[in-house]
Amino acid sequence: MRFKNILFLGFISILGAQFSLAQDSTPAASPSVMSSPSPPQSEPQPENSLLKIIGVLKEKGTKKRLSGVSVFILPEKLKTVTNSKGEFVFDSVGKGQISIVVNVPGYQKLEEPITLKTNIEVRFYLEKNSYQSYETTITDKARGNDVVVRSLKREEFLTLPGANGDPVKAVQNLPGVARTGFSSNIIIQGSAPQDTSYLLDDLSVPLVFHFGGLTSVVMPEAIDSVDYLSAGYGPEYSRAMGGIVGLHTKTPTFERTKGLAFVDTMKSGGLIEGPIDEKSSYLVSARYSYLGYVLAAALKDNDQFDLTLAPSFYDVSAIYFNHLNASDDFKFTTITSHDELKFILKQPVKTDPSIRGNFDNETSFVRFIPQWTHKYSDESQGKISLGLGRDWVQVDFGSNFFQLATYVADLRAEQEARYTKSWTSFFGVDSKFQHSDYSFQLPSFSGQGGVRNPISTGQTINAMVSRDDVDPGFYFKNVFDLTSLKLEHKLMPSLRLDYFTQTHQTLLAPRISDRYQMSESLTLKAATGIYYQPPQPQEIDSNYGNPNLRAPYAYHFAFGVEKDFKENRPSGFNLTAGPFYKNFQNLVIQSSRVNNVGGVLTPERYNNEGTGEAYGAEILLKWQAKNVSSFISYTLSQSSRTEPDAGTHLFQYDQTHNFNWVASFDRGNWKYSSRLRFVTGNPQTPITSAVFDSDNDVYIPVRGAIYSSRLAPFFSADIRIDKKWIYETWILSAYLDVQNLTNYKNPESVTYSYDYSQNQTVNGLPLLPTLGLQGEF
Repeated sequence: MRFKNILFLGFISILGAQFSLAQDSTPAASPSVMSSPSPPQSEPQPENSLLKIIGVLKEKGTKKRLSGVSVFILPEKLKTVTNSKGEFVFDSVGKGQISIVVNVPGYQKLEEPITLKTNIEVRFYLEKNSYQSYETTITDKARGNDVVVRSLKREEFLTLPGANGDPVKAVQNLPGVARTGFSSNIIIQGSAPQDTSYLLDDLSVPLVFHFGGLTSVVMPEAIDSVDYLSAGYGPEYSRAMGGIVGLHTKTPTFERTKGLAFVDTMKSGGLIEGPIDEKSSYLVSARYSYLGYVLAAALKDNDQFDLTLAPSFYDVSAIYFNHLNASDDFKFTTITSHDELKFILKQPVKTDPSIRGNFDNETSFVRFIPQWTHKYSDESQGKISLGLGRDWVQVDFGSNFFQLATYVADLRAEQEARYTKSWTSFFGVDSKFQHSDYSFQLPSFSGQGGVRNPISTGQTINAMVSRDDVDPGFYFKNVFDLTSLKLEHKLMPSLRLDYFTQTHQTLLAPRISDRYQMSESLTLKAATGIYYQPPQPQEIDSNYGNPNLRAPYAYHFAFGVEKDFKENRPSGFNLTAGPFYKNFQNLVIQSSRVNNVGGVLTPERYNNEGTGEAYGAEILLKWQAKNVSSFISYTLSQSSRTEPDAGTHLFQYDQTHNFNWVASFDRGNWKYSSRLRFVTGNPQTPITSAVFDSDNDVYIPVRGAIYSSRLAPFFSADIRIDKKWIYETWILSAYLDVQNLTNYKNPESVTYSYDYSQNQTVNGLPLLPTLGLQGEF
């Protein structure tokens, strides 16, 4: 622990040194916007000779060199234009009083008087009208021709209210994404949490959030964009009946060495990036959370448990990019993420005396992702990448435990081939290899309707397992460009082939999508297909689950319309809307049956007899003006499941209404943003009574109709205020992000007394302010 602290403090010290060393060494030309004149190195000029002015024009705060900018000298009416490095030269300027003038749209006008007596070198910093990003950059245009993808760019998610600068939390504002409370999962369009797959640079990672959904596992400033793929996504991805959330890391800058450091009430960290040489660049970032120390201090006098949580999480990422030649690029990304939570229960839980003692939850993973891209032409390229790493999960509670170490080797490759002007195909490989070593001592118990029986009533199972899973996947995608009259029309039939080692199945999944532009401002899109995923490891484990399970799957149908009401005007509305439908088959459900297997009575524990469906409609309405941005996302949906013993009932995460309104206003270097959120409460299974189990000294709940009641609706008002102070060579930012401004008591779950005769609602987060400072150079 001390070593981690030393490493972190050392990183911040290096980052601080960069602030002081990164000052521009060029002499300035005035106290305000340029440095003091440097004395000429040559002999004094004759009284009537013409003089030379050599200058550099940069953006104030960022030190970005401004190219192609006109620079004037008045009253002589001289003009020149900055080159690619922001440099400019005036060769023949008369002595005396002059003014250097720069007037560029989007920047404050610069007019600097100078008394010219000799040759001088100057440097000017041009200040932008606003350093706040206010444009709503939710992009519905397909990445890689996928018609259902929505992307959030870095400029959007960094200042989105309620997201606290996080890309994945920002995705939760989009239509179709269910509210998850304290969960670290993303739930998409009525699917289960485990039906969502997470990717980093198109390679799988085990999780995308740190513990409790506080923040994603990569520093936001290292992310270029986040993609959200819902019903009807393309053949490039698989193993997810719900959808995909993918993070794409940025290419480190070649412009100059730059970075940032920040500290807020929950965490701190920093990032540095820059060029190595003309062809390569780098980026390194790290974050450390001390929220655990805060909670431990706040709960130190609690009689129920001791909390020892240090740290809550840390993550480190590094990116190396090399432009090998005109046709080839190489990128290497690595990430390490670690979460840890420890506490000691001093007293047993009233409903279950077996739960007491130590609780330890540790989750970590590391990934090494080399990527090579080869460009055949401006319209054709090939790409291959690997995802190599290790996942680690450890959970200890009382005498029970679960430990899992997984070694991962993923392969992704794609080859583009263009046969004709209107026909392009993509051949791809998306394969996974995993070697897993796991051991556990866990009770097997019933949890029907989201209400589990006391752990002590279940049979304790012990096992140590080592297994290999090889899941090769291949896809063939065609893009037929049927564009006519300059109106885009792309038909995209495709085929996906997967083999799942866990179920020993070869699975063929046809998919097709269509994007048709009816006019310059109106586009229709549709997509459908079959989507398979393997059962969860615990479900198919021969010791704890049922090794004879088959892969569950879903049919997806999605239709959408995009209407741009702006029609080339700078402000106005943009609408994306449409229905979706998912039909689930072979769903894995718990079973209490006992089967005769080879003359031995064996608990079935799980089977594939579950089915379900989810359907609804989504609306995303965006409004954009010069310095105001707003969008409304709304989902109307219903999700249900059918089980032999319980009939058809609402799904555990069904949310009829999910409404988000996000707005932001930019005024100079201030930005004000807010979010209002209303979501239907999740279904609950009522407890009607309880039966006493004398063998285990606990009460067993008697359930009413499965998911027949609901929690109260969720409501939250969030605000965020950002302020920037612009200095010549760096920027200081302050931000205040307040979640649940009204301190509304939102119910998240229900707890019961030991005999289930009384219950109490567990509320979500209260008013939660986050105050932070950030310096950029």
